[in-house]
Amino acid sequence: MNKATIEQKITGFINTVLLDGQGDDLEPDTPLLKLGIIDSLSMVKLVSFINETFEAEIPPEDILPNNFMTIDTITNYVLSIADKITRSST
Repeated sequence: MNKATIEQKITGFINTVLLDGQGDDLEPDTPLLKLGIIDSLSMVKLVSFINETFEAEIPPEDILPNNFMTIDTITNYVLSIADKITRSST
């Protein structure tokens, strides 16, 4: 899966589920934590979405603010764990 597809799915989830369709102005660098878009409850929903959608398991030690600051940082994190999964299965 490429970066654009991952970014699109994450943006769609945040807009639809976390913002009830009110996030049309989300950009890849929108500060999600700073603006309160992601809080502890929405973080659980987002991690669950990532685990299910991208067939990845986010370890608890990776649930850090630095990995979830913006859509871009989330996308890059998902790419990094997807790469680890791909390498370990070959």
